[in-house]
This record gives sequence, structure tokens and C-alpha cells, in this order.
Amino acid sequence: MTPFRVVRWQVAAAFALTLLAAGVAGTAAGSAARWDIVGLVVATGAISTGLLIRALAQIGSSVRALAEVADRMAAGELTPRVYAPANAETRYLAAAFNRMADALQSTVEGLSLERARLAALIETMADGVLLVNASGAIDLSNTAARGMLALNSSSGFLRDPDLLALARQAREDGERAQQDVEVLPGPRYVSAIATPLDDDRVLLTVHDLTAVRHLNVTRREFVSNVSHELRNPLAAMGVLVETLEGGAVSDPTTAADFLARLGQEIQRMNALVADLLTLSRLESGVDDGGVLVVDMAEALEAARAAAIQKRGEEATVEIEAGPSVRAAMDPFRFREVVDNLLENALRFTPAGGSVRMSAKIDEDRVRFTITDTGEGIDAEHIPHIFERFYKADPSRHDPGTGLGLSIVRHIVETRGGSVSVESTPGVGTTFEVLLPAVA
Repeated sequence: MTPFRVVRWQVAAAFALTLLAAGVAGTAAGSAARWDIVGLVVATGAISTGLLIRALAQIGSSVRALAEVADRMAAGELTPRVYAPANAETRYLAAAFNRMADALQSTVEGLSLERARLAALIETMADGVLLVNASGAIDLSNTAARGMLALNSSSGFLRDPDLLALARQAREDGERAQQDVEVLPGPRYVSAIATPLDDDRVLLTVHDLTAVRHLNVTRREFVSNVSHELRNPLAAMGVLVETLEGGAVSDPTTAADFLARLGQEIQRMNALVADLLTLSRLESGVDDGGVLVVDMAEALEAARAAAIQKRGEEATVEIEAGPSVRAAMDPFRFREVVDNLLENALRFTPAGGSVRMSAKIDEDRVRFTITDTGEGIDAEHIPHIFERFYKADPSRHDPGTGLGLSIVRHIVETRGGSVSVESTPGVGTTFEVLLPAVA
């Protein structure tokens, strides 16, 4: 029996008792009024009124409790429930309300969990995600988007005119729009997709193309530089061969000179190819050289002896390194680093100058420096000297391949080290290499 049916029967019973008492009283009054009949009427009316008041009070109390719990749930509390005594008329209503509250709590908790998962997924995406409204305000953005567009917070306004135009186009056309744009600060290149939503907002997803663009530019420059570096010796070799074929081969002196020049150009091409192969292995990680131990004093002394044998004693080469200075590095690769740096120092240091190599322990690092008293490097060239094929003065005849310092940087960085340079034109240059030390 439902609670409202119980109340209805209680009210009906109260009125029936009242009518019965009134009838009895009327019959008694018709014959003879007696005080005991009057008492019966009064008692019956009081019982009926009490039953009615009790039922209404129980219903009012239950409804108030139900309203209070409903208000708390509307405010975000999902755990409160309604409790009614087993004999209360509203116990069925309370049970139904509690079942509804349990279902609502389960649904809300499931939606919250899914929302948290979606938020974590968006926040960890490598692509940028922005939700932009019609006024250009950002309602939502993830970390990747804030990094690409230099946003200070997850909200604010979208300032880039190209992205704003793309969002407006998608909103007006009602369909997705895509465009590659250059955004500031940068330059940074992104591929942006604008998807219109039903609430007049636009979902922008941006994919960073800067690294791809840079790689394409690097590849084009690499092919151009290699072609340029190979064209010069090949052209010189072609001229020498044509001259020999034209009759110079019959002149022993001329023939010997031209053959020597051909040998030099071949050596230059061999050095270029060897450097290209070394750089390719280093960049691909195929040839990492392993992690061994190099004795700095022995390595520097061997490099000095080889340089003097090759170039003579045009400049003084000094060494300062204790016997206990050792670095975590393959000796063969470290020798490449020293040879390249020492060759550069001696090449640009005039006769009578000096080159000083030093290696010492600095906490958990080995600090290797090589300082020359040569012509120095202009400040405008410092940021570029570790780039492949970069030469500070391209017009000057330089027997180097332009790859030595790039090889040095790759070798050092793949071993967890770093390389830097300081230079003053007319005074000299200092290269500093930091490598992990071995106790």
C-alpha cells in the first residue's frame, strides 16, 4: 500500500468516527440527552483529530527531510540520503528517492572519471588544443598549445591573426578548415585545424612543424654545401687533367707539379668524405664509440706530437694536465676532438704564437680548454661556428672541410658533455670542453 493511500484511509477513518459519533449524539438527543453520550462524542472527535494531525505531521516532517537532502544534492553533495522509520507513511517515497540518489551519484562519478581521463589525455598530448569562442577568448588550452603560442595561462585571448582568421572561417563556413601558419614568437611553424562546434565555439588543434621545416632546410643546405665543397676540387682536378692531356705530361717538371696538385685535391676530397661519414654515424647513433676512460695527459701529449710532426713548430704548444685527470670517454673519439681543435688553433695562429691546452678536474667534470693567440673570431660568427660547412670567411682559401667543429660538438654532446667558445679578434680564441670525470 502506497504512503498516500495510507494517509487517505487514515483521514477517511477519522471522518467516519466523527460522523458516527455525531449520529449517536443526534439519536441520544432525540430521546434524552445524557452526559455519557456527550462524552462519547467528544472522545471520538478527539481521537479522529489526533489521527489526522499525526498523519499530517509525519508527512510534513518527511517532506522537509526530502527537500533538505535534495537541496544538498543540488549543491554538489552526492552522499546524503533520506531515512524514514519503518512505520512511517513516506518510507516508500524515501526508498525511491534514495535509489534515484544512488543512480545519480554513480552517473556523476562515472562522468567525473571520464572527464579526468579526457583532461589528462589532452594535457599530455604533443599537439596543442585550444577552445576559442566567438570573441577570440580562450576557454581551454593544454600545455603544448601554451608552449607553442607563448600563452601565460590556460585562458586569455588568442592574439595570432592567422589563427583567428582560420577560426572565423571555420565558424562562418560551418566546416573544418586547415592551414599551415607561422606564429610568433619564433619563427615557429604549425599546422592548424579549426573545427566548429555547436555552441559557436571553435576547437583548434595545432601541430608543431618547426622541427620538420628546420630539417628540410638543413637537408637542402647540406646538399648545397656538399655540392659546393665537391665542385671546387673536381673542377681543379678537371683542369689539371686537361692540361696534362694537352701535352704538359711530356714536361717532367710540369707533370710532377700537376700530379702533386691532383694528389692534394684527392686528399681533400677523401678528408671531406671521411668527415661526412663520421658526422653521419655520430648523428644517427650507429657509432657511439662506447664509454671508456681516457687519460687526458697522454692524449694531449700524443695530439701535440702529431701536430708538430705535421705542421712543424710554427707555434708553441703547451700542455697542463695532471696524471690523475681522466674522462669517461672513448680515447679514439677524444683524440678526434683534440685533433680538430688543435688543428684549428694552429691554422689561425701566426708563426711565433702559442697554443695552450689544459685539463683539470672541476667537481664531477673534466674541464678541457685550448687557447690560442691567433686572429680570433668576430662576434657575429660565434653562434654559427659549430654548424656544418660554416666558415667565417668563405672567400679565404681554407684547406679545412668545414665539418671539424660540427664533429667536435656531436662527439662531446653524445658523451653527455658540452663545448663552448670565447674569442676576441686580434687577441685569440678559447674553446672549452666539459666531459664526465672518472674518479
